[in-house]
Amino acid sequence: MRILVSVAAVALLLACLPAIAQQGAFPGQGSKEVWLKANGLYDEGNKLYEVKKYAESIAKYQSAVALYPFDAHYYYNLGLALKKNGDFKAAADAFRKSLALNKSDWRSWKGLANALYKDGQYFQSADAFKSALKANPPSKELPDIKNGLAAALRLRAQSK
Repeated sequence: MRILVSVAAVALLLACLPAIAQQGAFPGQGSKEVWLKANGLYDEGNKLYEVKKYAESIAKYQSAVALYPFDAHYYYNLGLALKKNGDFKAAADAFRKSLALNKSDWRSWKGLANALYKDGQYFQSADAFKSALKANPPSKELPDIKNGLAAALRLRAQSK
């Protein structure tokens, strides 16, 4: 019985880790109470995003950033949802807001680079891919970022 309870507790902890790790700690600005309320909206947005309800997830993320504009994760996920929904300009703006709060986030640089690329802004896209590389992404991400950079540079050269 004890082993069964321990296994269940470990399973529950492991199931919660992705949300805990992604959400992070209180950013330190504004009210922690308001941040906790915004986290509820953010979590709802994540659930909608996972089932590909991008327009609905965008609304939740927008509500989260309206309530608490100091968490880079909110803007990053908003950018992802906007990009999936085909609104590349708005996605780029969301990634820029994420980067204004955390300039060292390689994921936001990569998201910005991809949104700009999809929007045909190859000069800015190449610069964002370079910034993503400077932000020390994990080695498994390097090929994708380098391929994106090469494609942006190629199209940038063609558009001169």
